[in-house]
Amino acid sequence: MICNVGMFSLGAIISSSFFYELVKKHLIGRRSEVNSYKSYYEMMRKWIPLYQKGIRIAKYFEDNNYRKIAIYGMGDMGILFYEDVKESELEIAYVIKAHEGERDIGKEIKDIEDDLDAVDAIVVCEIGAYDYVSNLLRDRIDYPLIPLDDIIYELF
Repeated sequence: MICNVGMFSLGAIISSSFFYELVKKHLIGRRSEVNSYKSYYEMMRKWIPLYQKGIRIAKYFEDNNYRKIAIYGMGDMGILFYEDVKESELEIAYVIKAHEGERDIGKEIKDIEDDLDAVDAIVVCEIGAYDYVSNLLRDRIDYPLIPLDDIIYELF
């Protein structure tokens, strides 16, 4: 009888420990997701007034003498970025895909592991991916990686 109670208690402890880890992973994932949405929101809170005032993102590139760029990530922010600069003199050389199923804008699509042609800069439009992209490319490129939100905050 004591053995059964001990085994039951041990099973309950192991189960609750497993359940705790499962819930913890879920909550950490949710926290990350919430932080990502907050970043999107804060960036858009700055971008929309700029757009309403007629200030386009291409101004940043003109001010910094960037003429030819690549875009990392063609999710919602990548598409909005492209729409904002496509009528400018800025040349989009290619797109580096961040995820499967991203939208096609008619530019050459590369994987991050591919040989990347030289450009003046790569704009990271995948919010929260700057560190990841930087770590992968740090030894392979000698031109800047610029997070989209940094551009918007600088223009604001």
